[in-house]
Amino acid sequence: MPVTSLHFDIYRGLRFKGFRGIALDAAGSPVVFNDGTTAQIQARRAPGKPVAFSLSVTIGESNGEIIIDPIDATETTGLPLGVYQYALILTDSEEQPTGPHTKGVITINPAPLDS
Repeated sequence: MPVTSLHFDIYRGLRFKGFRGIALDAAGSPVVFNDGTTAQIQARRAPGKPVAFSLSVTIGESNGEIIIDPIDATETTGLPLGVYQYALILTDSEEQPTGPHTKGVITINPAPLDS
């Protein structure tokens, strides 16, 4: 899977709807993930810095689907404001991580009424 770049914003105090994408192989076909493959997004202020927060990710084993799960308004309130770099890492059933498969920037913004 080629590395893609995706930048998105989350607003504190508002529900983050999440989103979904399809992982494609070099031929453009959906990736079939092996049984037991998991995914994780870790956000950091900069490479090598401690993980500031993680986002839950769900994968579809047979259709290449990768879903960044929704976050309710109460949970977004607890996210630290700022700009973070993230990477999507897949871990296979043998606990071997691969990636990043997607990387980019997440900006945690104050609630629109707070700005």
